[in-house]
Parts: sequence; structure tokens; C-alpha cells
Amino acid sequence: MWSIKPPAKTNTPPDAKPFTLADLAAGQRAEIACLECPHAASCERLMAYGLVQGQSVLLVQKLPAFVIRIDETELALDEFVARCIHLTQPRA
Repeated sequence: MWSIKPPAKTNTPPDAKPFTLADLAAGQRAEIACLECPHAASCERLMAYGLVQGQSVLLVQKLPAFVIRIDETELALDEFVARCIHLTQPRA
């Protein structure tokens, strides 16, 4: 599994499931903790679109595809890719 900068250490149990983009509700905003993709090319492509550690993302919709907004860019992602994007806890 290829990843970019693992998330910072937290007090969560080691067997806890990571919080990903797929876990957000539409309209929620969160910061990217890290990208964990099966292939380096996938991570590099996401980074080229601005998905980097610390970047704030807004989930616009979940169906039929995950649509996110990063600054002035909107991207549509499938669920597999959404689960590769690990986030910090959502903000209001």
C-alpha cells in the first residue's frame, strides 16, 4: 500500500477504522490527514488536483459519485478513491 505522510499520532485505538472521505456527510468540511492509495500514480494524480495534507475539502454530494470542492475546484470521485483519502474529524 502506497501512502503519503501517515496521519499524526492520536489517542485512537490501533484497530480503529480510519476516518475517510467516504465517511463524511454531504455538506461537511474536513482537512486531509493523508492519502493512502494502492498505486503511486493514484496518489500523484490526487495531489495534482490539490488533495494534499492539511488541505480543507468540502463534500458536496455522495451519490451517484462523491463530489468534493477544494478551493475553486470540484472533483467527482468513486467510492474506492474516496476511501483512500484519510481525514481529520469534520468541521461544521
